[in-house]
Amino acid sequence: MRLRSRGAGGLLLALASLSACATGGAADSGVPASAAHRAAAHLDLARAYLHGETPARAREPLLRALELDPKRVEAHVLAGILYERGQEPRLAERHFQAALALDPDDPQALNNYGAFLYGQGRYGAALGPLGRASRNADYRLRDQVYENLGLTELALGRADAARHAFERALELGANRPRSTLELAGIHYSQHDYQAAERYYHEFLAHAGETARSLCLGLRLAGVEGATFRSMNHAERLRARFPKAISSCR
Repeated sequence: MRLRSRGAGGLLLALASLSACATGGAADSGVPASAAHRAAAHLDLARAYLHGETPARAREPLLRALELDPKRVEAHVLAGILYERGQEPRLAERHFQAALALDPDDPQALNNYGAFLYGQGRYGAALGPLGRASRNADYRLRDQVYENLGLTELALGRADAARHAFERALELGANRPRSTLELAGIHYSQHDYQAAERYYHEFLAHAGETARSLCLGLRLAGVEGATFRSMNHAERLRARFPKAISSCR
């Protein structure tokens, strides 16, 4: 799932993907084995559609899975993702809450619900489920949870808490360019230019240039008095992201 900026204090890399994938297993819902097996098959199909180029086609197999096994946590999580993508937030929230009513500690549901709340601009509310998901040491997407948590803390203006969350994300998953770039930006804003430069170059080693990274590179070059580097960044910004150049000065 993507986390998107919704408010004036939101994220600068608003279109960057911040996934909270729904690929985990379902809890035992007490339905007959044959129905559970068919529900799982429908979920496999729905998941494939959600990860592919035709996510809307996930609706039918998801509804069928929920008919067969209405207490399957993952079915509700996937439905929440589907409706969130379809700009139907009330239905999305209903399914995320249904998943958590069935299993309040399911990290997949907590992570995706937190991402959904962030996308709705409800940053304070997003902290609860994301914080609970981050405490599950067995969740395989825990690095993504911490990245989501860092972005949420950043949206709330809590730079130190965000920095801690991004650092934890990198400890759990070394190749997380979004966390790396956000750390570079936080250190720059706190005038720790050496750390900002280190994270900036680490980002470039794992990801392509963005308007945000070029802007930060331009600012770091200005701090160092590197005129040629500053001009080079400015030229690339004008060529690739002309609307961003005015906000980088």
